[in-house]
Parts: sequence; C-alpha cells; structure tokens
Amino acid sequence: MKNLFKEKKEFFKDHWIWALVVLAIGLRLSFAMAFYRWNENTLLDAERYRRVAVSLLEGRGFCEWGNHPTAFVPPLYPLFLAGCFKVFGVDFLPVILIQAVIGGLVSWLVYRLGVQLAGTPVGILSAMVSAVYPELVVISSFAYTETLFIFMTVLFILLLHTAMRSDKIKDWALAGLIFGLGLLIRSLLFFFPLFLFLVFLSVKYFRRFLKGLFVMLLVGYCTLIPWTIRNYKVFHAFVPVSTGGSGEFWIGTYIPFEGRYRHQETSALILKLTQDAKNEVEKDKILFHAGLKNIQENPVRYFWISAKKAFRFVFQIYENIPTGHTRTPNVWIMLVLGMSYYFLLLTALIGVWATRKTWKKWIPLYVLFGYAILIYSATHFVPRYRIPLVPFMGIFSAYGILWLMHSFVDSKFPNAHGNF
Repeated sequence: MKNLFKEKKEFFKDHWIWALVVLAIGLRLSFAMAFYRWNENTLLDAERYRRVAVSLLEGRGFCEWGNHPTAFVPPLYPLFLAGCFKVFGVDFLPVILIQAVIGGLVSWLVYRLGVQLAGTPVGILSAMVSAVYPELVVISSFAYTETLFIFMTVLFILLLHTAMRSDKIKDWALAGLIFGLGLLIRSLLFFFPLFLFLVFLSVKYFRRFLKGLFVMLLVGYCTLIPWTIRNYKVFHAFVPVSTGGSGEFWIGTYIPFEGRYRHQETSALILKLTQDAKNEVEKDKILFHAGLKNIQENPVRYFWISAKKAFRFVFQIYENIPTGHTRTPNVWIMLVLGMSYYFLLLTALIGVWATRKTWKKWIPLYVLFGYAILIYSATHFVPRYRIPLVPFMGIFSAYGILWLMHSFVDSKFPNAHGNF
C-alpha cells in the first residue's frame, strides 16, 4: 500500500513526544521510590559494581577485592557509579533516580528512530511502548548495566541509520564512537559490526556503505584502546573489554544443565574447573577450552540445546522480578509480564512481516536481532538479556499495529485510505 503511514503534522506536534518522555520518567521514578527498599540493590551484579566503584573512590584503582585489579566487568558502569557516589555518597537511590531519567529519555531516541524508519505515527507509538513497557520501567530501578546500555544501543542504531541516510564520514565516525562507548558498558555487540559488514558485502545495494562502515569499525574499536592497554599492562594478555565471557560460554555448553545457570551447582563446577587459575584471565581461558570440549564431546546434543535456547530467547519470560533471591513464580507478575511481552512479540512479528517491502531501511535491526539470537543460542541466556532489544521490538510492534489498522480500514472502507 502506498503512503502507508502518511504523517499528519497538524496533529503530531513535539509536545506529544515530550509528554511521553515525562510519562516515561515519571513511571520510572514512581517505581523506584515505591520499591527501592524492596530491592535494596545489594545482591547479584549490583554488589560487584558497587565494590569496584568504591575501590575507585578509595584510590585502589579498578579492583573488586582489596588491591587485586579486575577486568571482569567493563569500566563505564562502575565509573558511572563512582561518579554518583562521589557526589551523593555511597547510596544506590540517587543512582536509581538518575537511571530513571536516562531510561525515560530512551523514549525520545526510540521516537527519532521510528520517525526515520517509518514516519511520525510509528515514532509516537513506539515511544509510547518504550515509555510504559513493564520490563523497561522496572529495569531502571536496578543497579545493572541495562539502563545505560539500552540508551547507548538505541543511540548507536539511530546514528547508524542516520549515517546510512547521509553516507557522511562524520556520521559514521560518530556512530562508531557511540558503539565503542557502548562496548565499555557491555561487550555484547562486539562482533555486531562484523556481521553487518558481511551483510553489506553480500548485498550489492549496501556495498556503497562499506567505506563508512570501515570508519565506524575503526573509530569504535579504537575507543577501546586505552582500556585494552590497561588490561595488557595488568594481566599481560589481550583483553579488549572484559573477562567473564568464557564463563557464559561454558555455562551455555554444559550439557547436563542444558545451558542453564543453576547458581550453587554451576558456581561449584566453575570453581572446581578453575581452582588452579592464577588470575581471572587464566580462568577465562580454562572455561573457554572447557566449553569447546563440551561441544566436541557431544556436538549433536549441543546444537539441539542451542535450538532450545533460541526458542527460549524468543518466548521465555521471567516468572518473577529479580530480587537477589531464588525466584519463585508469582502468578500476578507472570500475568503482567506474559501479557505485555507476548502482545509485543506478536505485533512485532507482524511488523517484521509488514516491513518486507521496505527491508533495506530495516536491515540494521534485522541483523541486530539475528546477531543477538545467535550469540545467546551459542552461550547462555536469561530473559533479562533480551531487555535491550525491547525498544526495537517496540518499533516493529508499532509498525505492525498501524499496518493492521490500515489493512482493516482498506478492507472495510476501500475509498477511505486517502483520508486515514
């Protein structure tokens, strides 16, 4: 259908998106204030980040325990915590409130990306999804990397799409800078540009972007150089971002647990495997080779488990909100998370189908989702790892919903399309 989402500028003014941003920030602030003490942020990954941040404040450097340097976590989130602690004291509440604002601003980035991809109505509706979606609201109240990583990832994809439209070197370089900074929060997308490069190389239409993509890669990976040099000086090994990835790989290849993480049992097995390691880099190497051995010993079973992990990536939801304790199913939380996620998933899949005729615009998002499914199928997956993709699912969902609306109007009122 032509002019599928014709913009009505007289209706969609800037105050709509800023109203949604205020709503998004308000929801996150309200949740943070209401449930902050319930969560405490003293367990799970939050405590690890806190220890590193306090070490930085005390002048011991990037250490988790005592004076022993670490590279287990990328540097930017502990630095963000250290900055907050420096100003407000060692208290997670100011951190959570700042994250609420950052999480709310993601809605504006989603709006801009949606407008670039498919017009103002898609931008507004996708921003609305980002503003109110439960997992995005809740995750900002945890001292995890997700909130900053989501912001940087959406900004990166927005700048990447801008660079593809303009094909200006400065735009590609800016996208590369944000990509590199995002890696210093979480290293998930480390190989993503390489996957994008292979797609661009294999499709004639995109080959004109190869020069710009090379600039983006160069700037992005050069952003890591100071941290990589630090890691080499400390550990005498090449560690571009962080250690710990091999642990995720080993967990995902451990056949008896079908690639799942069981806290006590998995921790005991990893401790036994790495008891002779002198530092975390050696521990990483041991776990990587152990993961390869798991695959070599039972490749058929591993690939079957990887297929199941791909299924879990698409369909699994949390049974409860993470609190640092064993998650027991909560029927009301499961109902809210299930209904919201499966509606989002269904409409997003419809959106993916509906974008097939304009697929060239959407190629970075297609590659992003394919890349994420591949990475988590090969390693270890829990539903929390999918949250950074939710804003992009929201854009596809918005497109799918509006496409269904237009299709319904066209079928019932064939002459009404021009006035829709």
